[in-house]
Amino acid sequence: MAVQQKQLYTVEQFESFIHLPENENRLFELIDGEIVEVSPKLRHGMAASASHGHIFAYLQQNPIGRVAIKVDHQIPDDERNFRRPDISYISAERLAALDLDENIPFMPDLAVVVKSPTNYVKGIRGLREKALYYLENGSLLVWLIYPESETAEVCTRAADGTIQIAPLGQDGVLGGGDVLPGFTLPLKDVYR
Repeated sequence: MAVQQKQLYTVEQFESFIHLPENENRLFELIDGEIVEVSPKLRHGMAASASHGHIFAYLQQNPIGRVAIKVDHQIPDDERNFRRPDISYISAERLAALDLDENIPFMPDLAVVVKSPTNYVKGIRGLREKALYYLENGSLLVWLIYPESETAEVCTRAADGTIQIAPLGQDGVLGGGDVLPGFTLPLKDVYR
């Protein structure tokens, strides 16, 4: 019995695919050459919205960058990945060099990924793989948010290059570290 190989796509093929008329109102990412459809539900949307709102309010008082929802990030030399974190924060310095109507050619300073029902295949492992990709490609901080358990994980890269994952329970507080100095967000405010 022959084992069938999965078809892997390039960014160029992916962009053609997502612009097909039947895909107009659907969300996709290209992860290691595989096209993955994202299908967020209400619980996911509320957690993402609350997180975005708190970051947005912080940035109104501390204009050090901008925050966006579901924007495209694609490193020019990486033909197998086209990432779309739920929330992206980009510092003002990095933002100044961008064409706001093009894909962002680097990963965000802060990437926030909210677990959705479509993450069931790889679950936590899949979200951690996303965090690793972001951190290995320029993100300084990644928050993985788990609405069903009302928990989160804060992922950073240590000075020695190792990835640090700090789990937060329901009483935990997301911190902005050096990326968003002084920013804190109690998980209860994300899930309220």
